Amino acid sequence: MLCYYNQPCTLPSWDTTYNNITNGQKVFTGWATVSAVREGDTGDYTMTFTESDTIYAVWNTPTCSATNGSCAITTSSQNRPTAEITCSKGYSANGGLAGGDIPLISGFIAYGEAGETEVSGSCLANCNTITFNSTQNGGSGGWSTKLYKKTGNSTWYSNSSCSTVRTAAITKPTKTNATFAGFYNTSAASGGTQFISSTGALLTTSGRHCMRNMNVIRDTRELERVFQVNVTP
Repeated sequence: MLCYYNQPCTLPSWDTTYNNITNGQKVFTGWATVSAVREGDTGDYTMTFTESDTIYAVWNTPTCSATNGSCAITTSSQNRPTAEITCSKGYSANGGLAGGDIPLISGFIAYGEAGETEVSGSCLANCNTITFNSTQNGGSGGWSTKLYKKTGNSTWYSNSSCSTVRTAAITKPTKTNATFAGFYNTSAASGGTQFISSTGALLTTSGRHCMRNMNVIRDTRELERVFQVNVTP
């Protein structure tokens, strides 16, 4: 290229026609007059020359970050930092319905701005289906309609897109000579996390134990009916 003595000279930036140079995962960030440029250095696009010189492309390896997932840098696209985002369990690219009619997209490709050295992506909480077991432990009747919860969220929803909040209690099941004790995420006689109270109320912050564990839903769950047996003389 032609530059004039002791005058600012504009050097070519990256473009798809005249300067579409590539270097694997790395991003072109300008020019330098020395070949041994350290990783992380930023090159220039304007220089002043007083003699003939050689300029060298400056390359930097980008970094990535992911919310509710992991990331890995891949080959850059049109000098943009590019990363493959893999969503954690319970999260997806589109916040789909686990096990339902909204397909889950477990990962995606994230692109940064041209010439930048950082790229990030975020995975959305899934809308998980919560079903109520109608036969476990000998119960009958009661609530059978599916409800929904987002991963890591204590709010209940009545629709599969998790957009309509539900706060009303559900209808309790019954069992001869027994008292309904609530819905838990286990069929065992003890343990698990309680999600429905003995009155049929939807629990969100019922005590420290439940408050802590309401955030552990990671996928579609089936809640079990738990009964305490009434002993009669």
